[in-house]
Amino acid sequence: MENLKDFDLSSLSKEELIKLVLEMMEEKNQIMKSLDETVRKAVASALESNNRKWQEKQNELLRQIQNKNFVIRKNGKELYDTKSEQNKTEPIEINEAEEKAPPKPKGRRKGGKNFAGFDISGHVDYITENKCPELYDENGTLDEDWVIIGTEVTRRFHTIPARFEVEEVRTYRYKNRNTGEIREPLSDYVFGHSPLTPSLAAQIVDDKLGQGVPIKRQAEYITNHGFPVSEQTACGWYMDAGELLHPLYNAIKGYLINDTCHSIHADETTLKVVNDRKMGRINSYIYCYLSSFYDHPVYVYDFSVTRSPLERAIETLGDYKGYLTVDGYKGYNIFKERGVKIQRCWVHSRRLFAKIVQNTKKENLRYSKALLMMNAMDKVFHEEAKIHDLEPDEKKARRNSEGYLTKFDNVKKIADSINPEPNTPLEKAMKYFYDMWPEMGTYLEDGHVDLDNNAAERAIKCFVLDRKAFLFAKTDKGAETTAELFTIVQTAKANLLKSDDYLQWVMENIQKMDIHDLLPWSDKIPANVRIRSQDLVSRDNPEAK
Repeated sequence: MENLKDFDLSSLSKEELIKLVLEMMEEKNQIMKSLDETVRKAVASALESNNRKWQEKQNELLRQIQNKNFVIRKNGKELYDTKSEQNKTEPIEINEAEEKAPPKPKGRRKGGKNFAGFDISGHVDYITENKCPELYDENGTLDEDWVIIGTEVTRRFHTIPARFEVEEVRTYRYKNRNTGEIREPLSDYVFGHSPLTPSLAAQIVDDKLGQGVPIKRQAEYITNHGFPVSEQTACGWYMDAGELLHPLYNAIKGYLINDTCHSIHADETTLKVVNDRKMGRINSYIYCYLSSFYDHPVYVYDFSVTRSPLERAIETLGDYKGYLTVDGYKGYNIFKERGVKIQRCWVHSRRLFAKIVQNTKKENLRYSKALLMMNAMDKVFHEEAKIHDLEPDEKKARRNSEGYLTKFDNVKKIADSINPEPNTPLEKAMKYFYDMWPEMGTYLEDGHVDLDNNAAERAIKCFVLDRKAFLFAKTDKGAETTAELFTIVQTAKANLLKSDDYLQWVMENIQKMDIHDLLPWSDKIPANVRIRSQDLVSRDNPEAK
């Protein structure tokens, strides 16, 4: 349409004006239609470009996640980053204390069932039949018009609260009318005239050391069931149980010292004793000595008033001349004077380098000397993981192969190439490494010896967890009793025994049987005291059948 300025609208008739308006409206519609098409194409092009850019960013993020090379921030704080102490190409077990637990799945596992893979049928104590009574006659015979077409089986767990029974023992005393001789039957009861029984003593010990229930709470529990027992009385019973089981503790300790593998792990932790403060001592210590992977599981806990093992070395390990795997604590050097060969823990040495790596920014890791040391040590861990389950002789041969020794020697070469700045974490880590290095290769001599002390750390952790419940011991004698009873409880568990039933069985037979027949791996132990290994495996691995 031509410009309206060129028209004299006053000269137009009404019909011409209407026609002009219609033409203008048509032109406007055409312009808007064309404009809409242009805008649509522009928007579509912009969306396509944005989608392409987003897809590229998404692919890049996926690549970074696969390479574990990413940082996620929230409010300026890094939530996840590459400050991991492990750079590895295959899974290895270094130390469970250094690894983060995997996230727990939410909800029920798909397809999962309660007690999947667990043979619960072997634990049924009685059967209850749910029938339609109207279909049976008085003799229990099913009406001939009916037939059973199926049976639905449901297994229910019932709990029987603790029930205390009182046994009254009447011992008769006799007198001869003619001679005046007095006679009465001898009692072989292990606790004499005490109301304490093996079953009650086993419960007190196992509740405290196996379940972490302080004796004070146990005394309250017994009192609430109608039998007023003070904490002092319950503690006395606890001590009586320890005195009775002392020979078993000595037998377990003797087995550890004289085992054929000649390889022991050791670690220690603190224990507060109330009477220590009166003598100016802040902490006493509990030492843990653990048997080799190739022997019966043995956990020996020993009480010491100081951290120095010197005072207890002769009494605890006697004339032991084997290998002792420990951390970097120099107090263990006293054992070398007694002919013991020391193996220092690789995990403890590696841990300081791992801490440096964790605190190093991602962009600086390429220059990290601590990361170099970690990677070199991890290669030795990789090789060790491959041969973990081999027989000792074959393991020793593999450790002394050229390929293994090359990786072993490379750790020292990399360490020698590092010149840390004074007063830095790296200097501290290197000093700790060099202090331990002369005894970090002892394990190459014998396949029974491990290069790390993880086993002892796990064993001492059991005591640490229980200590959170009972907190302290009142006297040195009480601490010694706790160490001895904890030895028996943990060794029983490690040998797949029900610790409470085992304690009761031992106390009932300790004066009747040879002490070696009572050891946790003895074939004299009744079947009902043992945990069925197939059930234990199926509980650990629900998929196992």
